[in-house]
Amino acid sequence: MVDLEKHWVGKYARTLLIDFHIPPEVSNLCSAFNAEKLAKDLVESNVNAVGIYTKCHYGFSYYNTKIGIRHPGLNFDYFGTLAKACKDAGLVVYAYYSVARDSVAYQNHPDWRQTDSKGHTFLLTKGNWGVVCFNSPYTQEVVFPQIREVLENYEVDGIWWDIVTFEKDSCFCPYCKKEMKAEGFDPYKPYEHYIFNEKSIERFYQESYSLIKSFDPKLQIVSNSTGDIGRARRCKDWLDALVTEYIPFRHGFLYWMPYGKHMRTMKQPFECCISSWHKAWGDFGNFKTLEQFKYEVAHALSMGGIILTVHQPFLDGNLSEDFISLLKEAYAFIKEREEWCIGSESVPYIAILADHATGESDDERHFNSLRGACKALDESHIQFDVIDEDEEFNKYKVLILPNNRTLSTRTIHRVREYVREGGRIIASHLTSLTKLENGKVDFALNDVFGVKYLGIFPESIGYMTSFHEDIAKDLPKTPLIVYDQFVKVIPLEKTEVLAEVRRPLFEVKEGRSYSHAHAPPHPLPPTETACIVGNVYGKGRSIYIAPPIFRAYYEHNVPFYRILISNLLDLVLGREKLLEIKTGPSVSISLMSQENRWILHLVNYHAERRATLPLPTNYEDWSQPTPVPDPRQPYYRLPSHEVIEEIPPRYNIPIRIRLPKTPKDVYLAPAREKLTIEYKDNIAELIVPRLDVHQMIIFEFE
Repeated sequence: MVDLEKHWVGKYARTLLIDFHIPPEVSNLCSAFNAEKLAKDLVESNVNAVGIYTKCHYGFSYYNTKIGIRHPGLNFDYFGTLAKACKDAGLVVYAYYSVARDSVAYQNHPDWRQTDSKGHTFLLTKGNWGVVCFNSPYTQEVVFPQIREVLENYEVDGIWWDIVTFEKDSCFCPYCKKEMKAEGFDPYKPYEHYIFNEKSIERFYQESYSLIKSFDPKLQIVSNSTGDIGRARRCKDWLDALVTEYIPFRHGFLYWMPYGKHMRTMKQPFECCISSWHKAWGDFGNFKTLEQFKYEVAHALSMGGIILTVHQPFLDGNLSEDFISLLKEAYAFIKEREEWCIGSESVPYIAILADHATGESDDERHFNSLRGACKALDESHIQFDVIDEDEEFNKYKVLILPNNRTLSTRTIHRVREYVREGGRIIASHLTSLTKLENGKVDFALNDVFGVKYLGIFPESIGYMTSFHEDIAKDLPKTPLIVYDQFVKVIPLEKTEVLAEVRRPLFEVKEGRSYSHAHAPPHPLPPTETACIVGNVYGKGRSIYIAPPIFRAYYEHNVPFYRILISNLLDLVLGREKLLEIKTGPSVSISLMSQENRWILHLVNYHAERRATLPLPTNYEDWSQPTPVPDPRQPYYRLPSHEVIEEIPPRYNIPIRIRLPKTPKDVYLAPAREKLTIEYKDNIAELIVPRLDVHQMIIFEFE
């Protein structure tokens, strides 16, 4: 369980971060500011913790500093005034600090700038936010002295770090290059540079942890962008809570799921950082709908997260009445659910393994394999976690390896032993592909998969066909296309073929077409090759899938792919299914536990139709993806996104769940409405009468 005495930040699920990035030309800032009224409004809006800016991305401070520069348009101690008012009102107060974005330091110290391999520096947001390197003297001359200044002069409960990050293809500043050389890193080898950057981030957290905790061990330390695969584990010992942003206007509603499902395995509080705006950070004059607000917080709460909402006031420093009203309702929604959410942890069942390349690489298509696995299991109402290579495997019934092409030697050994001792795996495409000691390329887990690698089919598509009856439920008898390349494998002796490959008649290319899109399947299968195979290894079992089925599901959203994945899981699980729910794929589930209690979350999703900006007038080739707009355009010219305005309720949802023991009470929360169940042989069957945005089914045990 999460240690909420040490990491007490996890008890506060209703935080507001008051965004305050103000350019220097703004004068008479916070002219009508009333700190006591704002603090009172926050309390009445069900906020129980607040983040207040000490320094923003422009590099200006918002308190009386002797080290930095107070914002030129501010004539009083904004941070100190608001922090005192909030503490007096009983709120927890965090001091926000922007680390690697500081335009003042960028302008005054050119040698402190983050630099890419070509010698370019970084000026973001139309050249206003300069990016500096925390391996330069900046950390010891500006950041840590300012944190000391804040902790010595103000009553705060913790520090909230932002932008402890490196920009892409950085940093090649003189300080980084000198340190890399001394430590034996080659700055021009991407993987070595990545490792150095991550070590630099971890060192920053270690040093800042020592500094902050020296003032008071109970002070909490929270940092943005710490939920990434690999980084979460490396940095969690120097933080009290991890954070990942939930920004559907940029990434869609699926984006946060892999991070939330991963952070909850770290045995530590984690924040879901959400925006109050519709289109972008700082989208003044607009808000998301209340229904969307509720959906986002329900999604995070269902995974065990706590909520931090970001909102920026207008020039007078006050929050609008409209936002206060919105926040009050959304945070009341959280408040009435906290009893069953705070301190909960996931019930282990199935794990999706994210290899180290998922966190280290900028290859979005590799990450899409993880996203696709999450999407498929979520829409199939299957309980799962996302784990890294250092997590314990044996507590999970099944491991899913979605195109894990960079597994370490240690992980290969652990996976093999997991299956040998009775575990089950489903792997796809290039998982464990490597150059063996004999110089040949093959799967390091070829004995576990029961196949031999022969290469990759040259065609850009392929077809799956002849599904075995054990996995054919609800699948078409027609060959099923996968819009990606297939690995060419032959099954070893005793390996069971569960589906065959069909190549297209030919590859469509310039000067050779077939109707509108691609060629139909060839009438004959390739000799001896297989599409999906099953293999018994030791006491366990494996399934290998030749195409990148998880990535294909994320990128192409073909429902048959999800059905196939669900059928494969049914095959390897047999009678050990934990949960069955009969409802649509837009309902997410999450099974969590507290002491003597299980909590089954149902979260209902429904988005309105996406609006579309006009395509460029010279855009003619409809077969190609929609062109990506220039990110330097104003935010309001970027593509539209899904919004949630109304979520139609679902009624009479049947649930069948395998419980660890006989429950003494079963009820709906937060309404505390008792449910009638049928219970036999550890199986409970019940009906959920209604699901709006979020419903919890509580199983209380002795």
